[in-house]
Amino acid sequence: MNQLFCRLSRASEIYKIIIPRQQSIFNSNVFRHGRLKMRIVLLRRQLRADWWHCGILKRLQHLYKTHSRSVSKVCFHQSDKNLLISGLKDGCVVLYDLRLPKFTAKFISKFSSDPVRDVQFGLHTGQTDVFVVADDGGSMHFWDLRRSDRPLREFVAHHGPASIALNPSYEDRNVLATAGRDKFIRVWKWCDWHESNQSSAIYSVETTTSVSRVRWRPLQKFHVTSCSFVNDTNIHIWDIRRPFLPIGSFDIHRELCCDLMWKPDDSNVLISAVKNGFIGLHFFENADRPLNHVNDVAIDISPSGEIAIALSSHLKQKIEALDDIKKIQRGEAVPRRRRVYEPFQSWIPSHLVICGSKGSSASLYPNHFIQFANGEQMKASKDFLFSYQLCGSDLQKLCMHNAFIAKAVSRRRLACTWRMIGLLCSLSPFFEVNDYKIQSDNRRSSNEDDEDASSVARSRFSSNKSSGGIHNIESEDFNNFSTVSPELAGTADFFFGEGEVNMDRLDFKNSEMNSPRNYTGSAFLKMEAFTPRLRDEFDLFDEIRSNSTEDGSTIADDCSNELGERSFFLGKLSIKNDVVSLPMWDPLPVIRSLFEYYSDLGDVQTCVSMLLVLGKRTAEFIDIALQKLWFLDYIGMLERFELWTVSAEIIKLCWIPSVNNLSNENTFVRLLCTNCQTPSFSTFSQCKKCDAKFQFICSVCCQPVCGLWMWCRGCRHGGHPNHFSEWFSTNELCATGCGHRCK
Repeated sequence: MNQLFCRLSRASEIYKIIIPRQQSIFNSNVFRHGRLKMRIVLLRRQLRADWWHCGILKRLQHLYKTHSRSVSKVCFHQSDKNLLISGLKDGCVVLYDLRLPKFTAKFISKFSSDPVRDVQFGLHTGQTDVFVVADDGGSMHFWDLRRSDRPLREFVAHHGPASIALNPSYEDRNVLATAGRDKFIRVWKWCDWHESNQSSAIYSVETTTSVSRVRWRPLQKFHVTSCSFVNDTNIHIWDIRRPFLPIGSFDIHRELCCDLMWKPDDSNVLISAVKNGFIGLHFFENADRPLNHVNDVAIDISPSGEIAIALSSHLKQKIEALDDIKKIQRGEAVPRRRRVYEPFQSWIPSHLVICGSKGSSASLYPNHFIQFANGEQMKASKDFLFSYQLCGSDLQKLCMHNAFIAKAVSRRRLACTWRMIGLLCSLSPFFEVNDYKIQSDNRRSSNEDDEDASSVARSRFSSNKSSGGIHNIESEDFNNFSTVSPELAGTADFFFGEGEVNMDRLDFKNSEMNSPRNYTGSAFLKMEAFTPRLRDEFDLFDEIRSNSTEDGSTIADDCSNELGERSFFLGKLSIKNDVVSLPMWDPLPVIRSLFEYYSDLGDVQTCVSMLLVLGKRTAEFIDIALQKLWFLDYIGMLERFELWTVSAEIIKLCWIPSVNNLSNENTFVRLLCTNCQTPSFSTFSQCKKCDAKFQFICSVCCQPVCGLWMWCRGCRHGGHPNHFSEWFSTNELCATGCGHRCK
């Protein structure tokens, strides 16, 4: 294969190295220009490194065959021109001295064996002997050339392969930029770490695709450049202080960008290498500016006719600054401004102006909205939220309790809704048993009459049709129903059609059964037409029928007293009151309309609360995807208000697996060994480096903690939760005497 080198000014070939045919079986995958004049290094896929002299002879000076895996990255020392490091796929880093025929040292981490993705030497004085390694697991390792036994620092920056870039500015020499497959660019301070911020990024930029390379823009302390290996062929330039939109983009490539670099000491020239073999030369002044398309003024109109306008308070200074830039480009004179537009100097407040009818115009400033978050309305809203009861009792009791709470905070419409929910659910056997209801002993020991009644009632609703079992009835009981007319024998559900009932409650005096009728055919009803009854009811009915001729009125009263309010007699038939009194219509569509009403209002709190009270049966008449959307929106709202306990309770009670599993994500905590200050990368109970056991000692009682542990994220001291509650009820500083004001 041929390696070409060209000048940017004339784009002409300077040197051409022709690799012999017997040595060109594998292409070179990594190339770096050495700091020695006319020297380059090629890293080959055949586990070798070639050191070439680009002079007249173009000869191969060194050939290193010390690699056990292919090489991913190579980097030269900034001050010593003979030192070179290479990162391998087996997780180790090899140090070479070009004056020696073999490698000098190997650096292997004991805590990570992931393949090396990127390496870079320190750029400034005092850091030249330190190099940074990024692996495919997203971990960052800081090594010193003088110590190959263990790294100086280790921490996890990303999930997946990562890239690194040290800031070339001397003022920001301690700043490190990392990028990874998790679609994040993060900025860290790496030389002045202490325990409180050793694993916290000072800036974070979220991108649209995974990032393969990140580079600092020269002479610009807040600008980084990124490219992607997948899905995105553009090159983006970001201002880390504004992580939402890039300040510049290049979209001229049609293939993926493999690597990029800025011309040293020139923040206007960018060079990129593309997968199709092209090299791109970009000028920052020709980049697309997405920020120029962002609207600084927003407007909207309400249903009542009011117009709201939102605009930046520094809009005038921004317009003047843009006009000055255009005048400078045209060569015109620019007047001196008393106030220079600097968007990142401080927070820029926005104004919200509401325009309505004459005399009702108002101007709202940010303090109005902040006052709501800290005022009495927010306090009342939180009290209202914590007073809700979503489980642990009967459905009707939950609805009445929540209705009382809503009425207490002057939300009468919501209180009426809760009462309506309780009433509708009591009329429908669909919600007869609640998922979170505590079953009472009386409910567990209820007799089979109630079960038969509920079976008949369920058959009237399309959501849950069921038929109860029929008891064996002997011949003497069968004769009791021989006088029923054949018209009634043709019906299918207890003398009335499905979904129908006699509004007179089958009054025997006005019933057609009492009027004479001439008919032919069998006078017997099939047994499928009757609701089954318990054996003792048939015996009681026979006894009443045999004694009815003696004292009819007295026996009828005694029968009513014995059976109570559960049934009454119509001649030879017994009908249960709780079945007859059920409504003729299905309450489920009404309940569904209540959910739709509050969903259109955007009141996800009410929707989620009603879902939790009614239980998972709501999935039969409300789409599960819509329920998931309500749960996620409500959980996000609770987390924005930092109501973590309520959010965790909602996640725990939710029956949707994707929502319920949210409590199992990001639940790990890394431990720091107090003996050697090494972070743990596993779940072992002792440090892998010094074999010291992790002991959790309470800072208040100085005893080991078994179970729940509570600690301060600032000073990292912790202990028993109840001891900390007692301590901070009367103190503000940490109990260990470190002087930290724990929160």
